[in-house]
Amino acid sequence: MSDSRNELQLLGFEIKPIEAELADIANKVEDADRNASELDAKRVDLLKECDGFESVTDADEAILKIEEQLEKAKKGGQASTLASLTRQKNNAEKAKKNVMASYQLDERIVKEGRRKVALQKTFDSKEGQLKSLNDHRTALREKLDSQKSLDDDYKKIKAEVADINKKLDTIQAKKKERAAADTESPANAAKANVTKLQTQQKDLFRQRDALAAELAELAKLVQSQYIREVKFNPQYRRHLIGRNGATMETLMQDFAVGLYLDGGKDAAMIYGPAEATEACAAAIEQIISSAEAADKTETITFNPALTKIIIGARGANIEKLQTTSGAHIKVDGDKIHLNGTQESIDAAKALLNEVFVGNASEELSFDPSASDIVIGRGGATIRQIERDSGVNSIRADKDRGVLVISGHQDNVIKAKAMYEEILQQSRNKVTFNIPSKMASLVIGPQGKIIREIQDETGATVNVQNKGNDSAVTIRGSSEAVRAARLRVEDIALRDEIKIPFDSSMAAYLTTRPIGENESGEKVEMQSPVEAIRLQCDCDQVVPLRAEGKIVIRGRPDSVTKAKALLMNFLQTNAPKTLRVPLPVVIISHLTRRGENGSIIEKFRSDHSASISNIDLDRYTKMATVIGLPNASISAVNAAAAEFDNIIRSYKITIVPVPSFRCGAVVGAGGKVISDIQATTKTVINVDRDAGEVTIFSPTGNDEDVEKAAAMVSTIRDAPRDVRQ
Repeated sequence: MSDSRNELQLLGFEIKPIEAELADIANKVEDADRNASELDAKRVDLLKECDGFESVTDADEAILKIEEQLEKAKKGGQASTLASLTRQKNNAEKAKKNVMASYQLDERIVKEGRRKVALQKTFDSKEGQLKSLNDHRTALREKLDSQKSLDDDYKKIKAEVADINKKLDTIQAKKKERAAADTESPANAAKANVTKLQTQQKDLFRQRDALAAELAELAKLVQSQYIREVKFNPQYRRHLIGRNGATMETLMQDFAVGLYLDGGKDAAMIYGPAEATEACAAAIEQIISSAEAADKTETITFNPALTKIIIGARGANIEKLQTTSGAHIKVDGDKIHLNGTQESIDAAKALLNEVFVGNASEELSFDPSASDIVIGRGGATIRQIERDSGVNSIRADKDRGVLVISGHQDNVIKAKAMYEEILQQSRNKVTFNIPSKMASLVIGPQGKIIREIQDETGATVNVQNKGNDSAVTIRGSSEAVRAARLRVEDIALRDEIKIPFDSSMAAYLTTRPIGENESGEKVEMQSPVEAIRLQCDCDQVVPLRAEGKIVIRGRPDSVTKAKALLMNFLQTNAPKTLRVPLPVVIISHLTRRGENGSIIEKFRSDHSASISNIDLDRYTKMATVIGLPNASISAVNAAAAEFDNIIRSYKITIVPVPSFRCGAVVGAGGKVISDIQATTKTVINVDRDAGEVTIFSPTGNDEDVEKAAAMVSTIRDAPRDVRQ
């Protein structure tokens, strides 16, 4: 019993650190859950700021489109469009960074998930170990309690036997005394006493014999308790424990024994009746033997070109091999690792040999510069030849310039012949230079034009920038190369010139004049630059107002023709222009579109016979009335005078405000001035340089203007330390 108590105490020492370790693992699992939740919340927030982009590719495509639009806007001198596109590009780049950050968060979330799974596995293993130790401790306690009960019963019976013997000794002594007294007592009395004593003696002997038999049974039961030790390789410990301790639980229930695994001795300790412990030991040895038999490993070398065949689409082939053979199969480079019983390994080797036999692999060299032809866009050529030839796989090593074709021998020969034909065409190539500024036209937006050329001609076209010139390489059949070169030269070998002009004519050149159709209805006609571009078949005829130049781009003969027409037009059609003062505060009112268009549009339509446009310049604070070339100066003067009267008809109030107080009127982020405009329904303009605030009521309400002026004056006159 002292051995069991020592073992129970040692179990307590072994259980405590495992309990502490389980608590620590549980805390780590909670940390992993919490970290994953926090990362997921951050990811959701980031995705809200991705402007709808689901991937970096989407953002890159959007940025590329915006950059192309920016380039066009720069060439067209469109300042407002440039600012808007720049903001869009900045937003797209910010969204791209957010998408990339969300990718990183995804990786961290997956990492936390893997960490949690690993911790949970460790937790389950430790929990099974703890359960096994606790079960063993419970069994030991029950055993100690049973042994203590047996010892108590043994001592009690032994004491009863001693008491009976003592009573027998007393009866014997009394019997001797009676015998001595019989010599003096009457015969009848002596005889009666002897009979009584003999009866008592027999009863006591029967009690003694019964207790002795019970004592012998108890001693036999105590001696029947047996402890058996079974040594095993610690790497098979998990096989004995089972999932969550299931195997150990089954062993203890089936054989009615106590069982625990001694980590220090690498042994299974079994206690109980000798027959049951021996049967349990035999079962444990069988479990270990089965685990050892199923843990055989073997490695074979193979041609890595057959990897795709062995694994199959989404692992279908290797999964079938594993299911059929019963072995675990892992492909690593040019080696295949097999694990399982010897029978399953032999079966897997036989199945793999069937795959190897009848399959071949051949290499075919190619010029690495022809990779685009060999591989095709997105691997299209490889996939096409795989389908047409029936080979299992084609791998292209672009660095070495080698094709590896794998499959049935006949199919490999067929695919090789198909590739040799393609490679023969790839050797037929031509390279020439084009101006780098024209390369974007050959490529087109997102490669649209160059793809069209390749699809239409069957040739492969590659454009590489080399400073001022870009090298164009075309490969394919002789006809395809010739056709593709004609298409490229037709696009790339273009001319571009810039003609200086008076910037005040920009609106006139680009405005579509109002004319009449055959039915007498008023319609928009072509603008002068549109008419010249179409007549001369040019790619572009664009006035750049900021540069004071007109860009003409197209084939050399078209550019020459357009230049002559444009120069003649500029010389003979110089418009008559008149400028009138323009308060900036009313510009938005003049250009705001209503049901019948804006005031400017209506005025231009009413005077379409004499003017082409009215240019509003907020920087010079002037409105330029641009007359038609064929209009008389008096008609243009009349239109300008009428427009000046319209401007003067608006009541505008000016409130002087020192430049250092203008910021208070505007407010943080324009909040103060926005609130004043919303409250008074007025339009307000702050001019820091002039030191004045102009107020205008689109509805002509003088009270609203006075109210707004009073609010501005209050802010202006407030003490410097008072914040508005």
